[in-house]
Amino acid sequence: MLLILLLLSAASFAAPKFTLGTIALEPGGTGVLPLSVSGGTEPFAGVNARIVLPAKIQCTGVVAGSGLPLGFTVVHRVTGTPEVVTVLAYSGSVTFTGGEVVRFQLRADTDAASGPVIFSDAKAEVYVNARYALSNSTGTSVALATPQSGSITISQTAPSLAVTPASRSVASTAGSTTFSIATTAAWTATSNQTWATLGANSGTGNATLTVNCAANMAGQRTATITVTGAGTSPNLVEVT
Repeated sequence: MLLILLLLSAASFAAPKFTLGTIALEPGGTGVLPLSVSGGTEPFAGVNARIVLPAKIQCTGVVAGSGLPLGFTVVHRVTGTPEVVTVLAYSGSVTFTGGEVVRFQLRADTDAASGPVIFSDAKAEVYVNARYALSNSTGTSVALATPQSGSITISQTAPSLAVTPASRSVASTAGSTTFSIATTAAWTATSNQTWATLGANSGTGNATLTVNCAANMAGQRTATITVTGAGTSPNLVEVT
């Protein structure tokens, strides 16, 4: 969880508030984390903030938000590991009264862990510079009200699982047939008949599954082969 710390300077008007947005990222995926300003009674002419990103989250850029009018310049610097992003938005002639001021363009590493990314106060911060955090049209610093927290969540997309074709017909003599498994995940396979045995009971990734069939001396018979994936969607596929 990213927290914005308070650093106050004297002001005679209502204090504005910084709010860091919330986004969801998949491993290897990208997204935008907005930083907004609300409240206050005078227009603002500049913003200066610094965020410390969670591990394995990278900043690929910072751009002006929808609350900044044309005429603002947005610059940023990225340092350290985990990354520290310092951003400055300023204008010598234009002001704004609130809204989304900047957007942090983020990317999650491909090995980022799934599940919520939660950080203690000491490990994830958004520092707001007291002198330049917000400046009004006269260049006077503006005091900050209590801000809200923001968060970054890593959500793992379930890998797919497919087994084709849906069925195979075999001769009455002993022999074998095959099915194609398409997935990036680990899988296991079982047969519900002793006369249909599998060439492999488990594997990882795409594979050809061989089914060995004993000779049939009686009438028609059917076997169901069940392939189950590790965290896949769907979780299992049955073929006959």
